[in-house]
Amino acid sequence: MKHHLSFFLLSFLLVGCNHPGLNETQRQQLKEGKVNRTIHRVTDAQILEVTSTKGETVFKTLTSPNDTSMTGLRAIWVYDSAKIHNTKMAQIQDAYLYSKENKLALPPHVEQFNTDSLLFVKPAHFQNKEGLWFILFDKREIVKSIE
Repeated sequence: MKHHLSFFLLSFLLVGCNHPGLNETQRQQLKEGKVNRTIHRVTDAQILEVTSTKGETVFKTLTSPNDTSMTGLRAIWVYDSAKIHNTKMAQIQDAYLYSKENKLALPPHVEQFNTDSLLFVKPAHFQNKEGLWFILFDKREIVKSIE
């Protein structure tokens, strides 16, 4: 019985040591996967810059007042006299109308919308009306896009 157990353990050990393991392609993929999982520090300035750049790019492609065609964002057109029910957007619209009335600069800008979203706001003309584009981005997607 003792010999059978020793033979079994020795066979198990030899089979385990003789396993082919990973080939070169699999090792390379594993190494690349580890490289892609490294942690990078991302600053607020980088997040704002990337969101602003993406916002301008998306702005150029918008064709409908409530565009949800792109993944990870939502675009909403609000003309000047429209009533907004979202408190944050209403505050931005009020500031825009005040600036417009007093002939102040109306640059596009980025704001934190909630804990996981960023809001790109740009005054524009759309369908022969003046108003604001609100483009909502998923903050995680923005952070993931920064290298």
